[in-house]
Amino acid sequence: MIPFLPLIVLGLLVQAVHSWGYHESCNTIGQQLKDAMQIAFRRAAEAKQEIDREPRDKHIEALLQILFGGDEKKVLDFKDACGHLSEQLQGFDLHQSDLSDGLFQKAHLTFVVDDLLLHRPHRGYTDPDRGGIDKPVMGTKRMDNCRSEDRASFEASTRALTINRGAALFKDGERVPELYPDTIQLCPWSLKKIAGPPPKYDTPDELVKQAADKKSKGILGRFIAKRNGETATPIDSLFGLEQVLLHELTHTYAAGYSDDTPANACYGWKHSAKCQLSHNVDNIAYFALAVELVLHRGYTVNKDGTLQPRMK
Repeated sequence: MIPFLPLIVLGLLVQAVHSWGYHESCNTIGQQLKDAMQIAFRRAAEAKQEIDREPRDKHIEALLQILFGGDEKKVLDFKDACGHLSEQLQGFDLHQSDLSDGLFQKAHLTFVVDDLLLHRPHRGYTDPDRGGIDKPVMGTKRMDNCRSEDRASFEASTRALTINRGAALFKDGERVPELYPDTIQLCPWSLKKIAGPPPKYDTPDELVKQAADKKSKGILGRFIAKRNGETATPIDSLFGLEQVLLHELTHTYAAGYSDDTPANACYGWKHSAKCQLSHNVDNIAYFALAVELVLHRGYTVNKDGTLQPRMK
């Protein structure tokens, strides 16, 4: 038996190293998630602030015209969604509850950053755009796309998935949340590609060049182009982890259960501009991103998704 002792020791060492590596990986993802969440919350708060500003900046008005058709009711509905997010989830103190499951939780919201939970049965998710109908999750193409690592063809459409398990109960005509938290599943294949700090731009020219490079080379630009059946725009190429989080957060109870509407036809800047819906999550996420470009990057966004130096 003695000759096998070194093999046993080696096996234990390999397992220990693997476990340590997984622990470190989860810690890294957790920090990236926290950083991206703060950016997402800041964008939502700034978007609401700019809508409330009197008089509004002309560049903000132009963006509201592009994404919401200048309809003030839609603008106010959108502002409410941003307000719910920034008020109910601001100061989000994300903590790790179980490294082995890759879970990060807070109150009524759970983030899943590992594929282990993809194999566990979920009751389903509530689709608010379709009358609160409870939809199956496990075994569907969406979940299969989320689980798979084969993304060379960019055929899949699932970067992240929000499961609203606390939205189905009604009492006296009012929606009553259940004890189950909303769950945001960050698909492993997507997380590996987009995790990390957002791009930094020293000059406006560098921002445009970076967007152009990502448009032609980056996975997100190609992904959105495939999803929409058309060429990605420069602003699509700036769609990072913080943008994915803001998109998914607007599906949650805190933001009023905004949806991908209608039937996932409003993804990407061009389609969001065509739909002009205040309850479509991409309209919300893109407006918040465009506001950041106006306020902090010296650029605004044209209707076709190209970036233009902001003129005072």
